[in-house]
Amino acid sequence: MRVRNLLALSVVLLLSVGAATGSAAHKFAASQQLCLSSGDPNVVAFSTKASSSFYGALFKGEKVLWTCNRFSNSAAAPALVQSCLGDGGQSARSDAPGFVTCWKN
Repeated sequence: MRVRNLLALSVVLLLSVGAATGSAAHKFAASQQLCLSSGDPNVVAFSTKASSSFYGALFKGEKVLWTCNRFSNSAAAPALVQSCLGDGGQSARSDAPGFVTCWKN
């Protein structure tokens, strides 16, 4: 009986971890889609790694949520900034054409 309960608990735990991981992977899906639709898909780069940012942090403790680099449609920058705020970002930098970085403190 204990083995059966332990097995059932293990299955529930694995399913819950899988669901959490899947939702985290799509956390910035709308921003990523907006970024990718703003230029040549072979050139545009969307990333959640801080090292991919064109910009350095302005303040100590700032964390990169995502970056959209090398997009060709400059009209997309304001929409990407709004998307950053919708993702929980507190600021976005977009003063260089083709580059947006979303920051959180």
